[in-house]
Amino acid sequence: MGLVAGTLFWQQGDNPNSVIAILFQSMFFSCVGAMVLITKQFPARSIYYKHQDANFFPTWTYVVGRSVASVPTALLDAVGYGTIIYWFVGLAWDDGANISSYFMFMFLILLTALTTGLFFSIFTGVVKVVTIAQSCMSITAILFVLFSGFTVQPDVIPK
Repeated sequence: MGLVAGTLFWQQGDNPNSVIAILFQSMFFSCVGAMVLITKQFPARSIYYKHQDANFFPTWTYVVGRSVASVPTALLDAVGYGTIIYWFVGLAWDDGANISSYFMFMFLILLTALTTGLFFSIFTGVVKVVTIAQSCMSITAILFVLFSGFTVQPDVIPK
């Protein structure tokens, strides 16, 4: 996906509208990637409830463990996708002299992937059926897109 988006916005770093579009697309791609990973948590719920009923461990340790376990996958996705996007689109000003902006871009993609993954994992605890949880996540993602400021700019909204 990084190659497709990177070639679509090839060297558009000097165009502000293209930069905003690729930043929005990068964050949305991380959000959708987190939605896909959530459906894998539903089969593990029965094991979790069995362990919780037997007082094997407190709930917070399970949540922290699952959160820490999602970091390597999110890091791999962020580095693989973000590196391609950053250099293909031309977000590097002064031919890469500003390396701190690269790490900030990587950090934002990683942070988006982790926070949306944790946010969408709320639906695994609240909703019992996978299809209903996927519908709720899709509606939430639509709300994220609508209120992001990219699809409807603030200067277009009536006062």
